[in-house]
Amino acid sequence: MEGGKMKQRISYALGALGHDTYYAAISVFFIAFVTSQMFAGSEHEEAMIALVTSLVVIIRLVEIVFYK
Repeated sequence: MEGGKMKQRISYALGALGHDTYYAAISVFFIAFVTSQMFAGSEHEEAMIALVTSLVVIIRLVEIVFYK
């Protein structure tokens, strides 16, 4: 494989990794922020935040597995 082609592939892979990392960080922050605001002051606040976060994770995993 040519040196330029390898450099292009490595650059693409690192860019994709950076994008995915950024997306994951923003998603986690968004989930935590929104759910903490929605359930603030409730006696079951922690359980509801855990439920919403778990549902988002499960939906995302199903989406990844069945995406074609």
